[in-house]
Amino acid sequence: MNQLTLIRKIDNFLAPIYIKCPLIYYGIITRAIGKNGRKLLDVGCGDGSLAKALNLNKNFKLTGVDIFEQYLKKARKTGLYEKLIKADVRNLPFKEEKFDVVFCAHLIEHLTRKEGLNLIGQLEKVAIRRVVFVTPVGFFPQDEYDENPYQEHKSTWWPEDFKKRGYKVIGQGLKLIYAQENMVEKFGLLSYLFSLVSLVCQPLLF
Repeated sequence: MNQLTLIRKIDNFLAPIYIKCPLIYYGIITRAIGKNGRKLLDVGCGDGSLAKALNLNKNFKLTGVDIFEQYLKKARKTGLYEKLIKADVRNLPFKEEKFDVVFCAHLIEHLTRKEGLNLIGQLEKVAIRRVVFVTPVGFFPQDEYDENPYQEHKSTWWPEDFKKRGYKVIGQGLKLIYAQENMVEKFGLLSYLFSLVSLVCQPLLF
């Protein structure tokens, strides 16, 4: 088992604990998504692990979209989604269908700035209640992995990019720990020590 696989297993194990903490990553996302509504669109759903950790199908009927078939195969096995669609998010296949909530986690930074701005416009058109984005602040370098060429990060996003469109922005994670360096890649399992420091400081960040 390689280090990245082990880190993912640890994250999955800790997820039920994290989600009960309202001021950290999972809790912030859960509150941002809310509980009102019936239909949720998970854009860039990947293998469904985040939706599973958030237990999104408890409150919503889920539709997932991703371009990487290997991730979609894993997402199907979760049993979370009513519908899974293989599609390029730069040209989403929704012309008439609407969703109460649209959720887009760690995807926009994989597009160019122009493509990302176009995606924001697309998602706002299909959302009835709200659109929720999760993305790093500033540039967070990431290369391909999982034999997935779409994992590379291509663009930089800042709070003002979303605030000027009327979004509420909530920060998570200490800049001096994460910033524009990949601490997981640099320190491996030791990165959890930095995460603990960030966790303790999260109420102040919030």
